[in-house]
Amino acid sequence: MAMALALAKRLTQRHAALASGEFNQSEPLLTLDGAVCAILGFGGIGTATARLMRPFGARIHAVNTSGRTSEDVDFAGTLADLDEVQAGADILVVSLPLTNSTRGLLGKRELSLMKPAAILINVARGAIIDEQALYAHLAAHPEFCAGIDAWWHEPRGGKPFTTDYPFFDLPNVLGSPHTRHSRRRPARSRQDGRRERAPPSTRRAGHRRHASRRLSVGTRVAAGPAGGPAMRSCMAGLSAVSGSPPSALLKNPAQKLPGVGLLHLGDLLGRAGRYHLAAT
Repeated sequence: MAMALALAKRLTQRHAALASGEFNQSEPLLTLDGAVCAILGFGGIGTATARLMRPFGARIHAVNTSGRTSEDVDFAGTLADLDEVQAGADILVVSLPLTNSTRGLLGKRELSLMKPAAILINVARGAIIDEQALYAHLAAHPEFCAGIDAWWHEPRGGKPFTTDYPFFDLPNVLGSPHTRHSRRRPARSRQDGRRERAPPSTRRAGHRRHASRRLSVGTRVAAGPAGGPAMRSCMAGLSAVSGSPPSALLKNPAQKLPGVGLLHLGDLLGRAGRYHLAAT
């Protein structure tokens, strides 16, 4: 998805133009709204891609072995429909497994069927696309773009990465090193007050399930000890969203909150000691 958005906006070309002193705001760009996104291989990756593309307004053309899918698509077919699918695609995503029948599936003839300014993204295996044919097509058609995540030679053990053709000399190529399993969670600051786990005191009190619940409209909250400083701080937070003064909340810790839909219980009561909630 990131590659599709970057290439649709021609970020690599525009970045290079800015670096050379050119400030061009009139260059036409591809919008995903109404664009045809063809996905070759409609398994887990393919269906996830479709679900991300759909909110942008893209029309989904899915290709799998059966030609059928329960997903919301505009077209479903098999590899027998490949020529038609390629010719109509604004974005072509390759997520097929590498087999004897898919090795070299996209060569010079297949690439020539695609639109001159189409985007090709390969997140499957490099050998599905003919390397020489892709390089020649990109060099001859500067408006055609490729996002290459899967390469023909992927080194292991820290060995240097090389390609048989100088893809990175082309401005219409965006590459990534096939990082399938790398994932890093966003860092959380101490100031944001959010926690991924229930507070220790809550777990000890046996309220682990309740700690992960969200407050909803009309939720009744009972907490204690009501007189402690941590409780007062938490009640101040509740006061800000309930419209009731802290003094009223402390007098009646079972205060009914009229409209709290997005606050996590642990955010406000995490240090207040034992508590419970019950929907009313």
